[in-house]
Amino acid sequence: MTLQDVFNQYNQEGIYPFHMPGHKRNSQETGAPCNPYLQDYTEVEGLDNLYTASGILKESMDHAAALWGSSHCLFGVNGSTGGIFTAVFAALSPGETALVARNCHKSVYNALSLRGAKAFLLSPPLDEGTGIPGSISPKDVEEALELHPEIRLVILTSPTYEGVISPVAAIAKTAHARGVPVLVDEAHGAHLHFALWAGEPSFSAVDAGADLVVQSLHKTLPALTQTTLLHGQGSRIPWQRVKKYWASLQTSSPSYVLMESIDRCCHHLEASKERFLQHRQRLLAFSRKMNALSRLSILCKGKDSLENHPSFFAMDPDKIVMLTGSSSLTGQDIAQKMRREFSIQLEMASLIYALAMTSFCDTPEGFSRLETALLSMDAKAPSFSPCQKRLPPFPCGLGSTPCDFSLPERVSGERVQAEAAVGLRSLEAISPYPPGIPLLLPGEIVSREAVETLFAFQRAGLEVQSPGGLWDGRILVCS
Repeated sequence: MTLQDVFNQYNQEGIYPFHMPGHKRNSQETGAPCNPYLQDYTEVEGLDNLYTASGILKESMDHAAALWGSSHCLFGVNGSTGGIFTAVFAALSPGETALVARNCHKSVYNALSLRGAKAFLLSPPLDEGTGIPGSISPKDVEEALELHPEIRLVILTSPTYEGVISPVAAIAKTAHARGVPVLVDEAHGAHLHFALWAGEPSFSAVDAGADLVVQSLHKTLPALTQTTLLHGQGSRIPWQRVKKYWASLQTSSPSYVLMESIDRCCHHLEASKERFLQHRQRLLAFSRKMNALSRLSILCKGKDSLENHPSFFAMDPDKIVMLTGSSSLTGQDIAQKMRREFSIQLEMASLIYALAMTSFCDTPEGFSRLETALLSMDAKAPSFSPCQKRLPPFPCGLGSTPCDFSLPERVSGERVQAEAAVGLRSLEAISPYPPGIPLLLPGEIVSREAVETLFAFQRAGLEVQSPGGLWDGRILVCS
């Protein structure tokens, strides 16, 4: 059996994709050619060269910058991970320190580790009702910069996997007042700028004035997986330095299939204002129908609203976070029922929620199927049993000492059972995946809460990863 055979079998099952990539395999919407081999070129005459672009690729990147309103834009072909690595290496020198939102993706920590950088970790507040990490506060950023003047870069994620948006404009203003640049992982927010088409405020980090912004087009827009944009503006991080690391950290043979997908996505967006507005209306109609839920609930939709979550600055309306609410279901239960009973594949599931990702490539039939599934599950869901499903994923507040990500390279360690590691210093990152946010980082003291949370994720059937693969219940700690 080949991988293509598996694709064909999967497609014949009629499973609807409420997950990335954002094109939703909707060929009618994207108009993409069927045969990628006909676009698989190399840097022959007339097709330009990504790293010395002066022709069609320069024109395409300039077009993307104009579309989002940035000063500069680069095409990326190895996902937001490649963009994060480029941005971190360009903004920090070895040994320098960043202020990092604790709920950043593991790619941020991997980049800091390979750069030999240090980081103060700033945890967002946890939402009272759900335990979902909230928005980073400009006041907390200001206090951190005041306490630690050695900080040379602020890094945060907005929106998060769950769609929580931070006040990037206020954070950038605070950091810039001290000459500190801001890097935003906006992997899940490439679409946010286009809220302006609907007369809504834009929460795009580019519009908010962040210095470097990394976007995954494939997560929420009609583009192939791994397609990325790296936006830059201002003079705090020299653009030539960004381009140097961008060329060094990406493949020397960038895929023209992926670059054409980025260019196609940009041009398709310009012609899709009406489709975008229709999608917005579809989301509003979905929210109204969710008023009928009595046990399950949808975060900031239906009967729930942003006002119920004071730790959230704003929410991405395209994310549908299905909370287990007053039922005894887990997020994993919801995801399994969606797949087995309604032929819907969700993006991810945690203990207390399951996540559906939407884009303007979704169809009315897809939304109808999701609405039917949720209302049916809600009617049949067992009442809440007195078990605590809310788990704090990491400690709150600002770390008092920076994490030294080079520690594992400099000291010896031993792998011990997690319970025996409590109180010792971890030499590795351990992350539930998705979303890939480490619960333990190199240099952190292992807390009992972190260990209990890791085991709780495992018991719930969720994947927990360590550098060696699936986590086996042991932690590498300083000898």
